[in-house]
Amino acid sequence: NYPVAVQNVTFFVILLLILLFISAMFSGAEAAFFSLSHKDLNMLKTRQNNNARLITNLLERPKLLQASILIINCVVNIFIILIANFLLDQITGLMLNPVVIIIIKIIIIAVFLILFGEILPKVYATQNTIRMALLSAPVVHFFQKLVMPLSRFFVSSGESIEKKLGKKKTGNLNIEQIDQAIEAAVDQSA
Repeated sequence: NYPVAVQNVTFFVILLLILLFISAMFSGAEAAFFSLSHKDLNMLKTRQNNNARLITNLLERPKLLQASILIINCVVNIFIILIANFLLDQITGLMLNPVVIIIIKIIIIAVFLILFGEILPKVYATQNTIRMALLSAPVVHFFQKLVMPLSRFFVSSGESIEKKLGKKKTGNLNIEQIDQAIEAAVDQSA
């Protein structure tokens, strides 16, 4: 029978790994969903598969989808930081200078979050776009329903800020027009 402290640490390590997996899934899902080409989407629309339908339904409102993914990933990452901080406190104790402990914690947590929660899942997702989208669609759909009120709030807030700031109108210049403008400027200076 393990002491209570060891059981607590074991529980938090398992919880940390589960949260890291969720963070990785949502990072990969974001990359996969927004990397799908028109060809991929058309192919998914023809499939008689629930997950394929979920993907097309989720992508009908891309701003809500992205807001939901970001909210979930942010909350999960905050929990990862808190739990990792607790676990690292159990390991480091009072052996080192508090500033050194904080620096060590930041480095360890950042490396784990960036590598396992962001980079590796996104690399996998961009190389296996459809597979990742199909695998993550039910999970994303479930969690999106949980955070839908928050997602709607953030999307509407963002749109209202965008309207208040006003959209800067940029001309639709093509490469030829830019080249002509550069040539005209060069000719004038010569």
